[in-house]
Amino acid sequence: MRGKFMTILIAFLIVAVTPALALPIEGESKSAFARGTATVPSWAMDYPDFSQALLDGKWNFILKTINGNTIGSNDSADFVLKDANGKELLSDSGYSTGTNGTIEFYDYIRGSDFAGVDLTRSLTGTIKVSRSYGSALKDAVITVTIPVTTFPKRPSTARDYVSMVTSFASIPFPQDCTTTEFQFTVNDPYSDVSTVKFAVVDSSGKEIATATSFMTESGLQKEDVRLCPYSLDGTSAPYSFTTNISFTSATGKLALNDKIDFPLASKIDEAVAMANSLGDYCAKGSATKIVSAGVVCPTGYKKVAFAVPSEVAWNSLTRMPNSQKGKKYIVYACVAQFDANTGGSKFRGYASPVQVQYYFSEGINAIFTGSAKQLLKLGQKSAFIAKVTVTGGVSYTTIGGKTSVPSLAIKQFKKIGNC
Repeated sequence: MRGKFMTILIAFLIVAVTPALALPIEGESKSAFARGTATVPSWAMDYPDFSQALLDGKWNFILKTINGNTIGSNDSADFVLKDANGKELLSDSGYSTGTNGTIEFYDYIRGSDFAGVDLTRSLTGTIKVSRSYGSALKDAVITVTIPVTTFPKRPSTARDYVSMVTSFASIPFPQDCTTTEFQFTVNDPYSDVSTVKFAVVDSSGKEIATATSFMTESGLQKEDVRLCPYSLDGTSAPYSFTTNISFTSATGKLALNDKIDFPLASKIDEAVAMANSLGDYCAKGSATKIVSAGVVCPTGYKKVAFAVPSEVAWNSLTRMPNSQKGKKYIVYACVAQFDANTGGSKFRGYASPVQVQYYFSEGINAIFTGSAKQLLKLGQKSAFIAKVTVTGGVSYTTIGGKTSVPSLAIKQFKKIGNC
């Protein structure tokens, strides 16, 4: 009972939902202007664009009157909003802004507030209007149905949540530790994501490099992975770039994974590509010519093919060099001794079938021979790639006696730095 008026509860079923535009109210983000309106006889409820509301971190609802109805200067109302399953999303009270005014309801929100909320069906709002003391107007209970069409779609796959912007092009095998930056877009309107872990993996799934983002905001982001030669030892192409998304416990979601190609050249591919850059080696008896890669050898000359030795071939060369005599290989090497004791057309070095960081510990001891005019371009601790022919094994005197090592005749080479 309020004064002489008996409280009368009047429930209205929704009869129309119409889109509308409303100017931003005081205290509201000016970007949140795209609104809709739910109407029932004599009443209208403005509701926000829910996508914008999530971005702003606030949602508000405005009760208005239509068809001759009014809101008095001291009228008040209580508003409760629920999803289709009855879960309460908002409960607020408001007062009129003046004669024939409006009543606003609002709250601050986060995407995570909607974990477990049914956003596939319309929301239901219940407004209890209480007229001011002495008002001739009646109290009312209004029920409105509010569509959920402007809520952002909830992501479901890994690529819905995190999509790569960077398209990885061919990545050269790193000679030193190298940082590779990448960009990606996060779409997480409901703050579901806890952690995003990125990794470069080899063909067996072994992780080579990783980067982790915690509580990542929606929008364009960037991270980087650091690749080092030693971390790639013992790995094999093809390589992949993986994304592992973990979710907050409130969602109950299992982790999602995605994988794309990471075109990192293998050590073998790198060796072949670098050897090809030297041009093709053509031979006619003892005469030789070099032509650009892919160009036909001169008449009477035949292209000589060189290959990166397999693991078995390399082991054979190391232990039984005479068994590999005449084989034509692509090797990397480091000059260890090139002085008056070796002469101008011969030096001692450490060789490897692929590029390594520490030749003295990772390569094999070998004797290299070739044209003095050409070899004098190399100095102590020069690193180079070469096309060689195995000439068998050779022995030389050391402080402790004699040692036998493979002998490699250099046909073409290119200095690639120091070692």
